[in-house]
Amino acid sequence: MAGGAQSAALQFLHEAAHAAGDDCDHKAFDKRVHTPNDAYTNLEEKRVIEGPEAAAARTLGEAVRTEHKDLMQWPVGSPTELPQGYTP
Repeated sequence: MAGGAQSAALQFLHEAAHAAGDDCDHKAFDKRVHTPNDAYTNLEEKRVIEGPEAAAARTLGEAVRTEHKDLMQWPVGSPTELPQGYTP
């Protein structure tokens, strides 16, 4: 995602996907959280980033992450707004 941006709304979806994963199957969620992964920290982050987050990002024309650690944050005026000057 180098040089890309995601809205606060997309990051909320990311966190909601974790909650849904835990709610649907806590045992599997817990196993994913405790299984390390170099690019994504753990398998739960990989599941969310490559799954619901990536699908929503593509639909919304926002950047798609390829790792867990490459997200910078900037202040914006609303949850769906991207950083000023960003063009996909």
